[in-house]
This record gives sequence, C-alpha cells and structure tokens, in this order.
Amino acid sequence: MTTQIVDMNTVTSVTHNGVNVTEINLDGSVIWPYVAPTGIDVTTAFVPFAGFNVLDSAPDTSANYSVSEIQFNASGSVRIYIGHKVTVSPTYYNDTPIGAIQLIDAAGTTRLRNWTFHTGNNNNWNTISRNVVSSSTQGNLSESPAQAAVLSYTGIGGGTNNLKFNLATSTGSNDTGAVDGTSSPLYGIMTLGNATTPQSSNTYYVYRETSSALTNSVTFMRSEVITVSAGQRIRIAYIMGNRSAAEGSVQDPNDTLFLGII
Repeated sequence: MTTQIVDMNTVTSVTHNGVNVTEINLDGSVIWPYVAPTGIDVTTAFVPFAGFNVLDSAPDTSANYSVSEIQFNASGSVRIYIGHKVTVSPTYYNDTPIGAIQLIDAAGTTRLRNWTFHTGNNNNWNTISRNVVSSSTQGNLSESPAQAAVLSYTGIGGGTNNLKFNLATSTGSNDTGAVDGTSSPLYGIMTLGNATTPQSSNTYYVYRETSSALTNSVTFMRSEVITVSAGQRIRIAYIMGNRSAAEGSVQDPNDTLFLGII
C-alpha cells in the first residue's frame, strides 16, 4: 500500500482503487488512503449522553421523554452498560427514569433491537446493587466499561433501593421522576431531541432511587449479550431533572447518564 501526500489547496478528494477516499487534514496536507471513524469510543471509557432537562416542578412529571443518541465504535458480542451518577444536592433530586433503549443501524434508518420497560418486564437488563464511588469531574466516571463488567449483576426488579436500578411507575420523591413509562418505541425508531416521546398510561420505566445515595456515586445496569457492528447507534429515552431552576441545582446533562459497551 502506498501513502501519498498531496497539496491541500489543489485536491479535495482522492480515488484509490476505484473508491473515493475521505480527506483528512494532517499538518496542512491530505493523506490517503484514510478510513473514516465509525463512531465514538465507548469501549475504553464511559461517555455522557443525556442532553435535555425537564424543568416543570411536578412531583412526578407527565412530560415527554427526551431521546439522545451515541454512534459507537464497538463490534462483536458485547453488552450495553448504562451508568447513573449522583451529583445534585439533596441527592433525591437525581432520580432519572429511562423509558426505552434502541439499537439502530449505522444509517439511522432501521431499528435492530428495542428494549422497553412499559409492561414491567426487565427485558434481560441487569443491575448492580451497590453505590460505586466515582469521579467528581464533570463528564467522567472513574470506572471503565471493563471495570463495570466484572461487577456482580442481578435482574432489575421493583423497589426503591438506591443501590440499584428499579422498575417503577412513580418515584418516592418530589420534583423528580415520571408518572409513567412509554410504549411508543414499539412502533418505530424514536425521534431524537427534547421531549419527543410521550408517556403511556399505567406503564413502567427503570430508574435509580437516589434518596440517601452518596454524592458522585454511580450505579450500573447492563443488557444481555448482543452482537453489534461499529457505526451503529444507541438511542435512549429518559427524563432528567423535573425541578425548576428557581428551586436550586438541576441535574447536569453532561454528568448524569453514561454509556459504555464492552
């Protein structure tokens, strides 16, 4: 294989063996052949993914779920890991319902897997049952996906234990949580963005009860083993916040929910 450096001022693309090669800026030049990145690295460190807050002050909000996405670099037989970190004081304001999780193809047009919790079934998702003390640095966890993988997991069930994820239809705290889960993801790919996915009456979600939880502690949940390819996407429906800014600190979208795959 030959590597060729060409003048960036005269060349905007290169065809190599009949394939158009994406350009890359390297010290003012274009270098090829070049393989474009196929997703964010979620295998060596957890990545924060939640981007939206609910600020309506309801005891359990009826607002729609927001949906965020990470296009990832992992391939092979893996598990999806989701971490929830406690940062806001009082800690009970940190409850964060998760209504559904989807695996989407690289193009973003085909749903490959769909996990909803609306019936009260954990869909083979498991949780640890302990508070893991983590980093106080915004957007970071002290634990890697590999370290989360060796912890002990059991099936997610009902309850209000602050050491684990629970199935619920409400939370025990004011200004946090949701009234219901959502069954909308059953009918297609969830729409990305703020408050895009409505709640469904008398349905469940998963969440970590955070009353009396330790600040900067994290709890993990994980999927069954699945097969993925680099460039595919994870979409997650969640409700984070449910407390008005006037009432004090609200959850940080960059420091609450984290994704890892390994």
